[in-house]
Amino acid sequence: MNQALKQYLLLIGGFVGFAAAFAVGLYVGNDVGVVLLHASMSCIVSGMLFKWMAGLILESLWTRRQALKKAALAAINAGVPVKGNAAKGGAQ
Repeated sequence: MNQALKQYLLLIGGFVGFAAAFAVGLYVGNDVGVVLLHASMSCIVSGMLFKWMAGLILESLWTRRQALKKAALAAINAGVPVKGNAAKGGAQ
């Protein structure tokens, strides 16, 4: 994952956490100062959690894509017909 994507995920997660904690704090009826303090802490924690979870998901998708690509190349090199390879005489 590149640095710009990590920063973007951290920003989005932090914003969602801040907005959620701020809205819930005001809805419950807490003082604005307490709401801002809790929302700030929630911003940091949710940003890090969102970045971590999105990183895990993206890494697993990348690994899956690489495994499928490797398996397809191995099948082509072995002469096994690959779906969608009708131009080379393979099964459709």
